Amino acid sequence: MSYLKLGIAAVILIAFMGIGLTAFKYKADAADARAAERQAKADLATAIDVNEANQETIGRMQAQQDLNNKLTAELAQQLADSNEALLKQATDRTDLKGKDEQVRSYLDTPVPDALRGLYADKPSVGH
Repeated sequence: MSYLKLGIAAVILIAFMGIGLTAFKYKADAADARAAERQAKADLATAIDVNEANQETIGRMQAQQDLNNKLTAELAQQLADSNEALLKQATDRTDLKGKDEQVRSYLDTPVPDALRGLYADKPSVGH
């Protein structure tokens, strides 16, 4: 009977050890889960910070793009206005040359070589 009691005691001891090991494993898993939770929260905070920085950068880039678009539109308008004024000036000069003999004679006069040298490297705007 003492072997029977000893066997039962051994089974009970093994069962307690198994329960203890299982509890230790669960405790270790819970500690790992808490560490993973802390890391996930830190990663989330980092991601939020990076996202905010990216949003600020995108905002600055959009503002710069808006400014670039505005300046481009203004420059295009200035160019169109200049082209229109140049075309009007050329048309007015052509009309005046056709209507006024004195203007025609003046515009047909050759440009002196000394003066022509000043304009040699600049594109000529026709007579």
